[in-house]
Amino acid sequence: MIFFDRELWVYRAKKRHLKSRSKENSSHKKTNLVKDLEAIDKLEVLVAWCTGRKIEVVFARRSNGYYSPDERRAYISGRLCPENQLYFLLHECGHFLIGTGADPQARFGMGYPQTDATIKRSFHHKLDIFDEEMEAWWRGLKLATKLEITVNRGSFDKERLQALHSYANWMVGKGDFEIEDDA
Repeated sequence: MIFFDRELWVYRAKKRHLKSRSKENSSHKKTNLVKDLEAIDKLEVLVAWCTGRKIEVVFARRSNGYYSPDERRAYISGRLCPENQLYFLLHECGHFLIGTGADPQARFGMGYPQTDATIKRSFHHKLDIFDEEMEAWWRGLKLATKLEITVNRGSFDKERLQALHSYANWMVGKGDFEIEDDA
């Protein structure tokens, strides 16, 4: 696990860019160094916002992102490009902004966290999770606006829709989104 280190992110972006330039005849997508550096600047602003709220941001080998309210930690995949790290961190901040209510009648009351196996198999549970996931994306986008972090709406929506698609498949029994181990 590593924490956000701007110098390390810039080093990695430059290294990735040089590697992509050396493969001139390859079909690999060329990286855009300027785009990566701009995303790193935005990530730095968002990580500072998290730090101000005592939320630890950890970059780990996990699926795209995960927020643990008990640990007050946002886990973001270190494998994503800086722009996508920004989008997933915005999303995880959206979960923080939603909060965790203990009221079972609350909007997401049958969603996270849930220990009852019967409830975990119910469509109501799955629907509340899907609803919360959608809300977390929108709250993340609103946070970006508040922090004056500009996002490429097309790229943001692409990541948002891909993530929500995996939840939709899970809702109808076509997949799983459970958190991967760090191993």
